[in-house]
Amino acid sequence: MSVGALPPILQFARMRNRQDGITGMLVFDGASFCHYLEGERGVVESCLARIHADARHTDFELLHSGPIAHRRFQRFSIGYATHEGEMSIESLRHLRGDAAIDAFMALQPALDPEP
Repeated sequence: MSVGALPPILQFARMRNRQDGITGMLVFDGASFCHYLEGERGVVESCLARIHADARHTDFELLHSGPIAHRRFQRFSIGYATHEGEMSIESLRHLRGDAAIDAFMALQPALDPEP
């Protein structure tokens, strides 16, 4: 996918996530996406079902699901960051629990400002 195709996707997703009360982060490494979502369980599950059913997504894999004490990305309906080099998305795939959350939190300074 071309990086130029991302702005309209982000615009739509941000609008939908605001309506649904979902916050989180989307990371793109030039080849793959990794998405961290937070919100009410049923709403997040519905969002994941839409993503999984979308033909543009291939090799969909849910890496972790569980309750959180508080939202970590409450300022972002979808914060967006690129993640390249040694720390590609492939390196995120193997993380679970606190290690996965810590890796996402470390990307916060790179997040684009959300309109």
